Amino acid sequence: MEKRIQDELNVLTKIILDTVPVKQIFLFGSYAGGIVHAESDLDIYVVIPDNAEIREIDAMRLIRKAIRDKKTIPVDVIVSKEKKFNLRKFSPTIERHVVQEGRVLYG
Repeated sequence: MEKRIQDELNVLTKIILDTVPVKQIFLFGSYAGGIVHAESDLDIYVVIPDNAEIREIDAMRLIRKAIRDKKTIPVDVIVSKEKKFNLRKFSPTIERHVVQEGRVLYG
């Protein structure tokens, strides 16, 4: 992975950790798979603790707002509570794709 992309991921990971409670952060999609094209974005999946006092949708909004002016590559963020993520990762879902083909950025 290019240094520029890795630097961007490091910045985004720090911002996410400073914004919401986090159990894990994954990179998935084209950048994780190494098949990048001109329209590729950074696909980020954030797992938050079940006891976090924030709804998934609100965490997603906070993250998007926090990274809006800091990113140089388009970013798509998905947030899920830990129990839901762990239940869904064994079914044919995006969570399974994240676990099988994604790259752990944190946790």
